[in-house]
Parts: sequence; C-alpha cells; structure tokens
Amino acid sequence: MRGERLTLGAAYGVVFDDGEDFYTALGAFCRSRNIRQGYIPMFLGGFSAVEVAGDCTDGACTTVDRGPVAMVGAGTIAYEPFSDTVVPHVHVSVGPAGNGTTARTSHLFGAQVRDLNELLLIEVAYPVLGRHRG
Repeated sequence: MRGERLTLGAAYGVVFDDGEDFYTALGAFCRSRNIRQGYIPMFLGGFSAVEVAGDCTDGACTTVDRGPVAMVGAGTIAYEPFSDTVVPHVHVSVGPAGNGTTARTSHLFGAQVRDLNELLLIEVAYPVLGRHRG
C-alpha cells in the first residue's frame, strides 16, 4: 500500500451543458485553469449516451446506453506529460432515467451530457500525480 499527504489547491464547481462531450469539456476546463491533477469527489446529472466498461462475456468489453440515463460518479485526474493532457479516471453508476431501481456501475469511457451535469473538482497541488501505463 502507498499513501501520501495531499496539499490541496483550488476547489471548483463545474457545470456541463446539454450536448457537450463530457471528457472534451472536462479537458477544456482543466486547460483553462491549468489544472494538472486532482480528484472529483462527486458529480451527478444525466447523459444522452454513455459508454462504460462491460463484463466482457460477449467479447465486447464496453456497454453503450443510448439515453436518457441518470448518473452519479467520482474520479481522479492526473497529468500525462508525453501528450500534454490531463487523464481522467472516472467511474459512474448509470441507469435509465426515471427508473431508480436499475443501474450499471463501471469505468466511464465516454458520454454526451443531457440537460446538465454538476461536478466538484478539487485540485491537488502536491505531490505530483501521474498515470503509469503498463
């Protein structure tokens, strides 16, 4: 196990608008504030389309839902110097809007915002966080 005390930077409330690509908008927001690392303790809203990790039983390890779906999620953001981009690692629980009894929880690969999404983003000033691809 590893652990390190975090020195926190700014805290942001971010609202994504209807029709935006979730990861494109998140990346643009981070670039506009020079955020290279942080964590997302919570976000919620809806998607009109969402792609999440599947169980791979059918050979396709992703599941695509065509909206509308309601969701709640959390994640982290690290900086990848080779591509000069932030790399989010986000997990969500998504289910058909209006049906609170059925949901899928997994890694978020991509999504289109429906209506709006509200997200809390806490910047981490120290230590330097990174993604190591293996």
